[in-house]
Amino acid sequence: MQAVSSQTQTGQHPMRRYIATQLQGGADREVIVAELGKSGIDEQTARKLVEDVYQETLNGPIKLSESAPSIQPAILGGLAASIIAGAVWGGVALLTGWELGLMAWFVGAVVGYAVLLFSKGETSSTHQLIAVGYSIVGILIGRYVTFYVILKEFVTQELGPETAAGMSIFSLQLFGEFLGGMGEFLGLWDLLWMAFACITAWKLTGNRG
Repeated sequence: MQAVSSQTQTGQHPMRRYIATQLQGGADREVIVAELGKSGIDEQTARKLVEDVYQETLNGPIKLSESAPSIQPAILGGLAASIIAGAVWGGVALLTGWELGLMAWFVGAVVGYAVLLFSKGETSSTHQLIAVGYSIVGILIGRYVTFYVILKEFVTQELGPETAAGMSIFSLQLFGEFLGGMGEFLGLWDLLWMAFACITAWKLTGNRG
């Protein structure tokens, strides 16, 4: 009985939430006591539970659970950051001609920070998953832009600039070819940098709710 009584001190206890819901719905206290008895709680403990919760309802509605941090700003911020960071990666590849695995970490850091910023520092494991997911999206964008730049240079050299000019980075067919051959484009170091990026995004958005 002592263990049950101590658990009632927290608003997260399922029995407490059940009693509060019943009371706020207008149920009679004796009826609630009887229902608790059917679940195996002795009458004295049940009455104390009901009375404790009832006394709190007299001071206003009981907050049954803590509200989770909103994920909508995190989704928008993460999406925007993944697109921007991926485009920057592609821009670096375009200007320098080099593919830098380090840019994958850059994407993870930018996306993680964006999710944290748009969530105003109140994050949960859901925010961490959002950050990791959009980090992967940003990395794929960066890799795709890099793939496009390299392919266009190849087409320019082999088939001429006129043919290359007809290539669009927004071509669904081209993107499909990129996805289909992604296993050939990603090496061990790429996977390691991707893992590092995801870990960075995860840690940056660690639970602060």
